[in-house]
Amino acid sequence: MPVPDRAGSPGSLDGPLHDATTARLGLRAPVAEDAGVLHERVMTDPRTWELDAALRPGAAVEVAEQLRTQVERWRRHGLGSWVVRELAGPGAGAPVGIGGCSLPTDRAWNLAFRLRPAVWGRGYGVELAVAALTAAHRVRPDLPVTAVAVEANAPSRRVLERSGLVEVARAPDPRGLSPSPVCLHADRPLPQELVQALLAWRPRRPPVVPDGAAPGAG
Repeated sequence: MPVPDRAGSPGSLDGPLHDATTARLGLRAPVAEDAGVLHERVMTDPRTWELDAALRPGAAVEVAEQLRTQVERWRRHGLGSWVVRELAGPGAGAPVGIGGCSLPTDRAWNLAFRLRPAVWGRGYGVELAVAALTAAHRVRPDLPVTAVAVEANAPSRRVLERSGLVEVARAPDPRGLSPSPVCLHADRPLPQELVQALLAWRPRRPPVVPDGAAPGAG
C-alpha cells in the first residue's frame, strides 16, 4: 500500500531524509544534544502517556540512551526517528516532538511518534506519519511498516489509520502495563509468525512518540 509523495501535500517529504520538510514541519535526524530539550519539552508531560502507561518516560539519562539508539539506527539504516519542528509560527524552530520509522528488527519498520500537547489538534501527527511511511518506502520498500498502539489510545490509532495503516491483529499487553489490548497496524498483510513476534515486542518505554490530539504510538 504505497503512500503518495506529492510535493506540497500535507504529508509530502522534501529534501534529504536526514534534514527534510513537509508542508508545515521540519524533520531532522537527532543528535545527542537533543535529549535534554526533548525530555523537558515533550516526554515529561503526563498527558503524553495518560492513555498508555508504557509511554511513560524514564529519567533524563534513559531518554538520552533511547536517543543514542535512534542516532545509531540512522547511522546503520539511513533512517530513524526525526526531531520534529514547526516551520512557522511563534514556536518555529523549537522541537515539538520526535517520531518516524526505525528498524528495531531487520524484518519490519516500526512507526512511532510523540508530540508535545501544545501542538495537538493541528494534524501534525498524520503529517509526520505519512512522511515517515514515505521515507521507509524509499529506503526499504521490501519491509512492512508497522506500529502498535493500545486500544484505549484512540487518538493514536486514528493517526495510524489516516496515514494508511490498517489494524491486522490485537492481543493482551505482553508486559501487563495496560488493561487495554495492544493493536498491531501495518501497511500490508503480515505472516502470522511475524504478527506474533511484533505483538510480543513491546518496550517498556518506547523511544518515541500522536496526532494532533494525544499520546503516541510506539
